[in-house]
Amino acid sequence: MKSFVFLKDNEALILRAVKPFVDERNEDQERFIDDLYLFKGPGTYEPRVEEVVNKYIEATIVLPNQALLCIAVKDAIDAFGQEHKAGTKWLHRKAGYYMPTAEIEIIDVRKGTVLNDVTALHIRADQDFTDFYGQKRKAGSEWLIDKNIKDVHILDANEILVQEKKIIVLTLNQYCTIRNPVGKDGKLEFGKQ
Repeated sequence: MKSFVFLKDNEALILRAVKPFVDERNEDQERFIDDLYLFKGPGTYEPRVEEVVNKYIEATIVLPNQALLCIAVKDAIDAFGQEHKAGTKWLHRKAGYYMPTAEIEIIDVRKGTVLNDVTALHIRADQDFTDFYGQKRKAGSEWLIDKNIKDVHILDANEILVQEKKIIVLTLNQYCTIRNPVGKDGKLEFGKQ
């Protein structure tokens, strides 16, 4: 026998339809077999024979300098109305409570790295994308993020941290040779020194 579930305002149930029906709780929405949808609190969930509870979820708190790495389980629309195809990943950066929809899963909580005058992040793109700063990145390309770009950087969904770099300080009696420098156009000049 199924029982009633009492939900607070930061709780929800992901439900799955096992029979087609018209859901009068949600403006007479038609539900079809294997449709996933949310029942959000606050409220009392009354079990129905046409659906089963797939999962219980709670809202996640996003703190400043944090983001949630999300993935679309099915084609989904995020909290900002942006469409995501099944399998795509993105970051939810807005601080506060976040309740995913039935089509979205939270994979990870990403914390920002504080950058100062002596640290930078060496990053690689795992696929073609446009980064948070509006730069187009090609799969496999690498770049540095330092304090001149942003004080705190949160790794994007398509960024891989290669390593954290420290500044190299030279004395008056030292020098360094730079191989494969970056040109004025921002591209590597392979073979140059």
